[in-house]
Amino acid sequence: MNANSNQLSFLVKAGAYPCTKIPSGTIVNTITTLFTGPANAGLITDVLFRNNAQVIVNLNLLIVPSGQTGGSAGTPYAGPYLITTLQIPAGAGSNGSTPLASLAGMVPQLFDLDLAGNRVFLTEAGDTLFVQNTSALASDINVMVKARTF
Repeated sequence: MNANSNQLSFLVKAGAYPCTKIPSGTIVNTITTLFTGPANAGLITDVLFRNNAQVIVNLNLLIVPSGQTGGSAGTPYAGPYLITTLQIPAGAGSNGSTPLASLAGMVPQLFDLDLAGNRVFLTEAGDTLFVQNTSALASDINVMVKARTF
């Protein structure tokens, strides 16, 4: 089964909440892997961003099919897999007053609704979710992908 299956129901077998740290000092246009779809398909319910800097950080979001590349580190990506550019608020999730930045909240049109009204983003087998920082990072960015596998 894959995300395009016409089956009426499916069983989600496991949850995964991989957290990726993009460290302070990361050079401009570094491509960082956040999530790779498992053997069948994956279901992302949200991606949460913690910005330890006191400035807005822009990240390009790329969703790349299995067997393809997200581009070269150090080069701005403008190819077909660029989905959107995210603006992560200054201090998001780290200063006690600005909440974690949520992909589902920032770009809800990327998500479908399941039968219960929850936002979900389906990935095909082997699809990879990347981010690319559009400027050098002065502080860490922590990213957690809330995902399920089939």
